[in-house]
Amino acid sequence: MLRIYCVILLILISFRALASDLVISQAVIHLAPPGAKALAAYMTIDNHQLQPIIITEVSADCCAMAMFHRTRYENHQAWMEQVVPLTIAPGETLTLIPGKMHLMLMGPKAPLIEGDSVLIRFSFSTGQQSVSVPVVRADE
Repeated sequence: MLRIYCVILLILISFRALASDLVISQAVIHLAPPGAKALAAYMTIDNHQLQPIIITEVSADCCAMAMFHRTRYENHQAWMEQVVPLTIAPGETLTLIPGKMHLMLMGPKAPLIEGDSVLIRFSFSTGQQSVSVPVVRADE
């Protein structure tokens, strides 16, 4: 009987390890011009959980600061506003794209080149999750 309980426990632990809170796909960081003080990351974030996921903090190993921004247009001018916290409803897909919602990576510690990867960490209500994001030319 104890053996059955152990097997069930191992299956449940394995299933939880496979079920990420966020499913992140199509993640890229656009290569910035030399000397740029900020870069932008774009991706698709899916919440497959049954409850909202509230991202309370984001960080990246390449830079001093990372934050979600939404671009707002007013009187033919673009304004960026920080979005904190960022809530993703159950079953919702959030797409980060140029000119809309995006992830700003500010204060690079060193210049990034095409082919580099940056580790981005999301902190949210139920834990943390990291993703490795490639640096690509903006036209890719």
